Amino acid sequence: MQATVLSSYLPHSILTIGIAVSSALIIVKLFFLDRMSHQQLFIMTLIFFTTFIVSKISNVNSLFSNIILVLGCLEIPFKRIAKNYVVIVSIILGIAYLTTLVGLTKNYSVLTSDGVKYAMGGTYPTDFAAHIFYLLCAYIYSRAKKINILDLGVLVAGFLLVKYITKTQADTVAIFVLIMVVIIYCFQNRIMKSTFARKLYTTTVRWIFLLPLIFAVGICWLTWSFNYVDKTFIHLNSLFTNRLNIGNQAFVAYGIKLFGQPVIQYGWGGTRTSIFGSGLGSLTYFFIDSSYVSMLIVYGLFFTILVLFGLMYHLYKKLESNHILYVLIWIPILLVSVIDQHLLEIQYNIFMLGIFAYFTQNTESIFLSVPKISIKELRRL
Repeated sequence: MQATVLSSYLPHSILTIGIAVSSALIIVKLFFLDRMSHQQLFIMTLIFFTTFIVSKISNVNSLFSNIILVLGCLEIPFKRIAKNYVVIVSIILGIAYLTTLVGLTKNYSVLTSDGVKYAMGGTYPTDFAAHIFYLLCAYIYSRAKKINILDLGVLVAGFLLVKYITKTQADTVAIFVLIMVVIIYCFQNRIMKSTFARKLYTTTVRWIFLLPLIFAVGICWLTWSFNYVDKTFIHLNSLFTNRLNIGNQAFVAYGIKLFGQPVIQYGWGGTRTSIFGSGLGSLTYFFIDSSYVSMLIVYGLFFTILVLFGLMYHLYKKLESNHILYVLIWIPILLVSVIDQHLLEIQYNIFMLGIFAYFTQNTESIFLSVPKISIKELRRL
């Protein structure tokens, strides 16, 4: 609800109290009700206090509440989380859009060279597009055992909505990649019949767990190294819609701290949409869109390393236990996070909750029986 026009109708104090109470209840559940090993307790405690320190230093209190939610999902089935997310977010987005249709709230729009972008009840077109992308990720995972052609139709409909209504390039590409990985997942037995395709597929799957580090190092290096002398950087900056330039300014102005720092940012969402494209808007806009760059500058080196290696270990273990669809869905999520800021925002990316959630038996496709691929098998190829 925070990224929709509905949030403007709720007093900030109510949202703050609600988050504080829910966080307190989760902490009680986590340390007094949940059963965990000594290793889990150590990891939980390390993450808890690190996040608390970083959120206070950076003055981003939402980080602490988000990570508390991640920790609080211990022993909760992720499949249930995904299903509930699909229902709740669909209802919220539907209500938000309906309120714009009847005139209760404003449907923010932005005029660009590509045409008019509509927020559809969101605070900004990119926010709505991101909601659609993550909603589709959760939807397709919740349908894992029953995926059919209609589900692929839902993905295509979401792709067209984001491409032609919000005109958001990043999430358009992310949804396209999501469609591709779902098709690959559904037909992987057929892929396995070809020796060359089998080796290519299994080798690729084997190294998916390295993607968080690859994407993070890649975009941080490009942003740090950006300059207007090299034509390659100029073209890349244009492709990334000036994100390299703004990120480089952030590196120069703030540098990298061990436990983060407060960074003042100004976006174009909500009421600021009206100054988009104006001289005032161009002068005051300063927002670090990349999740990886933002995490490094705002939350610090220690927290960034903790998150990246935690994600890598998590994906490795899920590959080991053959949760292939879950891992494949992480590919577009990690990719879009290169230029999108929602990686650690639970109201968007509920797959972060899967890090400590409980996973039941492996999912299977309705098209074909999904092969069991273990890390040991992959190593022998």
